[in-house]
Amino acid sequence: MFTKKLRISALALSIMISTFSVAFGQYTELQKLQSFANQYIKNKNYETAKEKLYTMFALANSDSTQDKTGKIYPWMVKKMVFIFGTVESNPDSVIHYCQIGIDKSGSDDYLYSQMAYYLGIQGKNREAAEAYTKALETADQSKPTRIADTYRRISDIYFSLYEEEENQEDLMKSIETIEMACELDSENQEYKNIRDGRRSLLDPTELIAKLEEQLATEPDNLKAKKDIVGLYRQQGEDGKAKPYLDDVLEAEPENIPMLEYRAKISVSSGSHSQALKDYKKINEVTPENINSAIEIARIYKDNLNNNDQARSWAWKVVNSGKQTQKGYYILGQIFEDIAQSCVDSKGGFEKLDLNDRLVYHIAYVCFKKGGGNGKSKANSLKEITVTKSQKFMDGKTNFPKTACYSWIKPDMPEVKWMQEDWGKI
Repeated sequence: MFTKKLRISALALSIMISTFSVAFGQYTELQKLQSFANQYIKNKNYETAKEKLYTMFALANSDSTQDKTGKIYPWMVKKMVFIFGTVESNPDSVIHYCQIGIDKSGSDDYLYSQMAYYLGIQGKNREAAEAYTKALETADQSKPTRIADTYRRISDIYFSLYEEEENQEDLMKSIETIEMACELDSENQEYKNIRDGRRSLLDPTELIAKLEEQLATEPDNLKAKKDIVGLYRQQGEDGKAKPYLDDVLEAEPENIPMLEYRAKISVSSGSHSQALKDYKKINEVTPENINSAIEIARIYKDNLNNNDQARSWAWKVVNSGKQTQKGYYILGQIFEDIAQSCVDSKGGFEKLDLNDRLVYHIAYVCFKKGGGNGKSKANSLKEITVTKSQKFMDGKTNFPKTACYSWIKPDMPEVKWMQEDWGKI
């Protein structure tokens, strides 16, 4: 029940809303109800808040014009999930409202994750794993540690199923998903320990033999081929996995995990054109997957010595707004490699001149923009950038002019960053 003070506040709020509604026509009935429901939630009066939310659902479902911004309905759903999950511990209702929100929005990683968690509480492990997988499909790719945690949750579910049923396929899925967590969060020792412990329980030889027997009678069975690929991958037998991997991708050319695996195999074996083809396909199908752009930039830089393409893809990473620091870091590496090559061609650092220092300075400012590891790398180059005395001796030279640096153009943003930093010396 409201106290007298709260009743006055609610009445005042009602008068304010009504006044604005009449005077300006700005508020719908749904917005008025939202204000009341939100106040009840803040005051922890959850029963009355639910009554308001029930009324809101009925109104929103009967009159779509009530939710002018399209933001109220998702708000209603998440408040119901909060009340039934956090306050009342009612898994059935949480799952029900998560499904309502998903049906309305089409996709929402938060709702899928909440649904998965409460399905797990109910012991519906396979449904929970499926919901977490759906959450991955709509997750923010700029948050790899959060995505890694979701993979870890899926892995734990399949491991529980393996312990219950002693099914090697569930164990394999558990290992595959914890491996994905390890790739995304490579510094997480806990994930590595889980992966290694579960790998030790796998009997890959027996399982591969059974799958090959199955393929002898069902040569087009893609699931069996995918499972064999996964088993060989876990054993580090990339060469044995490759034929099955090619078959899977012929049937499913947009299978992202399989494309990523083949691209990695191709890089390791020196088949860089195939690796680029696969990573570019990933980028085409899932442009939000910035890792593919990063790998493309690295292949052009490290393996093909194509600075134009390496720089172009590094800038795609920078401009994506996701993992931008890695994009800046790759730009730094490009200019550092150019400077190192020119210095080496002259006989080493003993012959370092102002032109070389200017290019190292370009690399330096790129690394600084990369933050984290980039700042550490920038610090390591500090001694070979332009110094105060060199600027004093030749203050008009703020661009590398020798033939060795002809690839670098004055209008490049990286050059402008260097010149801005150079001007502060």
